Amino acid sequence: MSVIFHSTKCPKCKVLELKMKKKSIDYEENNDVDLMISKGIMSAPCLEIDGEILDFTNAVKWVNNQ
Repeated sequence: MSVIFHSTKCPKCKVLELKMKKKSIDYEENNDVDLMISKGIMSAPCLEIDGEILDFTNAVKWVNNQ
């Protein structure tokens, strides 16, 4: 399962969520700032897949390739 880390419903968060829904990719949302910081996430949204953290640009590329 994929995890989208976000702090607010920012435009980029909505774009990433919509792209994942269109590709029928299951994901859960997480907005725990302390967890994001512990994982080294400095901006949102990010996508975690199998332990790998992808920034917004790379997350979109990953989704588009699915």
